[in-house]
This record gives sequence, structure tokens and C-alpha cells, in this order.
Amino acid sequence: MARSFIRSTIYQAWLAVALLIVLFALYIALGRQFMPAIGHYREDIQRFISVQWGVRTELGSLSGSWDGYEPSLELSDLQVFVTAVDEEPAFRIGRLRVTFDSLRSLLQRNAVFRNVEISGLQLHFTETSAGWKLPGMSPMAGQGRGPEAAAGPVRWVLAQSKAEVSDSQVLLSPLGREPVNFSGIRLAIYNRLEQHRVEGNLQLLGDAGGVNLHLRGEGAGDPFDPADFFADFHLRVEDAKLERALFREELPILH
Repeated sequence: MARSFIRSTIYQAWLAVALLIVLFALYIALGRQFMPAIGHYREDIQRFISVQWGVRTELGSLSGSWDGYEPSLELSDLQVFVTAVDEEPAFRIGRLRVTFDSLRSLLQRNAVFRNVEISGLQLHFTETSAGWKLPGMSPMAGQGRGPEAAAGPVRWVLAQSKAEVSDSQVLLSPLGREPVNFSGIRLAIYNRLEQHRVEGNLQLLGDAGGVNLHLRGEGAGDPFDPADFFADFHLRVEDAKLERALFREELPILH
């Protein structure tokens, strides 16, 4: 009786593994056929993004590829408008490329990304008497947009193996003062379970020229739990003998 039960269990386990292999192979075969033709569905995906984000979007081009077991999707010249009549986009992304994690996507039955790369991001924040705002959007102050509102996006970024922003620009226009322009922004975040590493640089532009800033840091644990998060972050100003420790605690070193 026991021997028969063991044989039956082993047989069912092998059957489940075989079924998983067949489904994975079918997923790859269908994906390799579909991804190169995804550009034909540009308008459908543009409408999908608009519905999901609740805004109007314009998408320049869309392409897909398959490298090994990992499909990739690339969007170019993505513009986001808050309303249908806005002439200036709230923000613009020159290129967005995401690489899917095939195995985790199948197991979780949802799209899981391995890498997220954004380039040519352009943001313009304007300060008003009610707070800071993007074009067409309401001011951020007084709407309950504290750290808890950022938890979702931050946790999503930390769930990716790598998230990178490059060749990007952020313009700040304070009320009654000269604008502050951060240009040439590159920020990369590497994640491995609960260990995180960030590397970045940007240029602060002004009337007297530009100042290059460099950021590096490592962290371990949950950033939203101070008792469980340890980090070491440094900011360095190029061509100046200045390096400031923004935050430092003992933590494991990431390699």
C-alpha cells in the first residue's frame, strides 16, 4: 500500500513537471511569433495605458523582441496629458523598455518585469501658492500625498531586478525665484531580495555653468520600516572636495 502510494505520488509529480515544461515551451513559441508583430497594436496599447492611468496618452512607436527566454517591449515618445484639451504634456518619456521575467510571470499569472529602463524623461514642476504641480495637474500639497502615497510606486521599483532612468531632465520653477534645472540625470537601482543598491549622477545647471553631482548608496531591509532598514548613502560634488554622508548605518555590502 505504501509503495503504491509513493509510486503514484512520484508519477503525479513528474506529470506536473512535464506539463509545466510543455506550457513554458508553448508560451515561448507563441511569444516569439507575437512579439515582433506587436507594433500593429500600438493604438490598442495606447488606449489601454490611457484607461489604466486615467489620462490621455500619445505613443510614438511600439516594438517588441524576444531574447532567449525573456520578451522585451519598447515604447518610444510617450506623452501623458491630464485632460483631452491639454496642449502641454504633464510629462514625456523618450523611451521606455521593459524586459519580462517569463517564469515569474507564469507562476504569478501577472506581468512581472526583470528590468525597467527609462530614457529621455522630462518633468517640469511649477510651484504655486497651493503647492508644486505638473502641467495640467492639481497641486500636490493638501491632498494627502505623504509617504504612504509613494509606497506603492517605490515598492514596485524595488521589486524589479534593475530599474534605470537615463538622459533625463527635471526642471523646478519655484514661486518668485529663478528655475532650477537638473539635467543629464542617470539613476540606476539594483535589487536582490531585500538588498538594494543605487548609483546616479546629474548636472545642476545655472547661470555660472553646471555642477556635477554623484549619488551612491546601499541599503538592506524594508525602507518603510525604520527598525528593519539599514543604509549608507553618499552625495559627492565633482571638482570639489566635498562628499557628504546623507544617511549611514551598518549594513551588508552588495556585490
